[in-house]
Amino acid sequence: MNRRLLFVKILLLISFTTLKSQISLNDVAGSNASSMMALQQISVTIGGEFIVNGSFPASATERVDQFITRTYNTYYAAILTAIKDENSAIVFRKKYEKFALRNIELIHKDGRKEVVDLANFRLTGDFSQNPYIKEGDLIIFPTLDLETNFISVTGAVNKELEFQFVEGDDLQTALFFARGINTAYKNVNKAIISRLEDNGQKEVEIEVNLNSDTKLKSGDRIRVIFDERNNFNYRVLVIGEVNRPGYIPISRNSTTLKEVIIKAGGFTENASLKFSELIREYDSYSALRKKSIEESYNNSNS
Repeated sequence: MNRRLLFVKILLLISFTTLKSQISLNDVAGSNASSMMALQQISVTIGGEFIVNGSFPASATERVDQFITRTYNTYYAAILTAIKDENSAIVFRKKYEKFALRNIELIHKDGRKEVVDLANFRLTGDFSQNPYIKEGDLIIFPTLDLETNFISVTGAVNKELEFQFVEGDDLQTALFFARGINTAYKNVNKAIISRLEDNGQKEVEIEVNLNSDTKLKSGDRIRVIFDERNNFNYRVLVIGEVNRPGYIPISRNSTTLKEVIIKAGGFTENASLKFSELIREYDSYSALRKKSIEESYNNSNS
């Protein structure tokens, strides 16, 4: 009986060891395959309005955004370092500090074409807008001209901005890039699209509901309409000889100085009304002084 039990234990041990070895071999094989793929060099060509054109080495595991960002950063730094004249450097920065992130053409070696929107990918993480690059790919960048080929969004949105227009953009596209409606605003349900016609001689305003998919045109300026916002973070900074210095919350225009001092814990015994100051942004000097005091306070309490 004991010999039989010993035989079963040995058999189980051999089976477990064999299984463990097989798993280890599979792990190694998978790891090696991933490593080999990462080491596999491919050639990708960049054309169009980019900082540099030509064919460049890439990894088979790279996606468009990673490859483009790496190439841009490498050549931007190298070219800027090589420029000795300050005026030339300024011109270079102005021309190449940005490049188109939308309507990028990715043309594969077999002729298949994809249109890439990296601006969308960077907001959503949607990898369909940031595919893997392949051997022989051609990436073509359109011209980035935010002076004429743009959409601007202002008003009750989370981020006012201008972005590159692409044919097919609609109101929902604009609200998406503006990060949606700012919930601090009330009764927000309409937008006004300002559109220039007749070579800029005539302005047309189109009122639309926010849930519409109204098609946009290059140069459209969108203003999301809102009722007056009343819930800003109204506050004042009280420092010096008070018992609880710091930022004091106030109402929009009805809080008195006395109420502020009470909220700050009242004066200390060393306080002097004669030498107290109320700093407002009356002029550029006052604005700069106020900013300097706020930054100093914030830094000391960070």
